[in-house]
Amino acid sequence: MPYDPDRVVKQLGRRIAQLRRERGMSQADLALRLKFTPTPQWVSQLERGTRSPTLDTLCKVADALEVTLADLVTFPPSRAS
Repeated sequence: MPYDPDRVVKQLGRRIAQLRRERGMSQADLALRLKFTPTPQWVSQLERGTRSPTLDTLCKVADALEVTLADLVTFPPSRAS
């Protein structure tokens, strides 16, 4: 099954938003926990899938959310499935 990068980035954004909300964090809270001073707007772009993160960024997001990198990129089944 070929991967569609745009779809994967959108799924990743939804997953980051889900994990952030589960931890009771706002986008501003997550931005503050990241070590490279992004803005809440940057977090919003990431969660909407309009920003494609690097592996380094994904590691920092996983650390800030206190999850493993595997947990970050493991998407729950789609409702459409």
